[in-house]
Amino acid sequence: MRKVIVHLSLFITILVSANITTTASNWNGIEPLVTSLDDVHIKLGNPAKETDAGPVYTYPWGTVEIVAISDKDISAGKYKDKFRRKVKGVVVELKASTLTPLALGLLSNPDFEKQTDGSKIHFANDSLGITYQFVNDKLTKIFYEGDANSRKRASK
Repeated sequence: MRKVIVHLSLFITILVSANITTTASNWNGIEPLVTSLDDVHIKLGNPAKETDAGPVYTYPWGTVEIVAISDKDISAGKYKDKFRRKVKGVVVELKASTLTPLALGLLSNPDFEKQTDGSKIHFANDSLGITYQFVNDKLTKIFYEGDANSRKRASK
């Protein structure tokens, strides 16, 4: 079991580190404001559950929630109609992560703004559209929301 956890931690470190240096935020090829919900279902298969926000996928290491642009978002004028049923964001929630801001190089990275909210610490890069959340110095969530250019094109 310990060997599996070590390999899983290494895999997640590589996955997260690769996303720190990308030009647009995406998870597993799912890019907010570009990928459609139909494409998500083709790529990831049937979700563990469907919520009002979108599908949720469960993995041994955590969950992935796909947040979709809804009819309500369109009618409220937040997004152009052509973005209906596109991915608005991806929330990756990690179980038992041992990754720290130091391990991910976030403490010395000027591209990420540190934000503190009680026991939660966020490192956000608005240009890339990615935010890392840490609780007790351990990575708990990664939020992908599309890069700044994509968000500007999608908004009304």
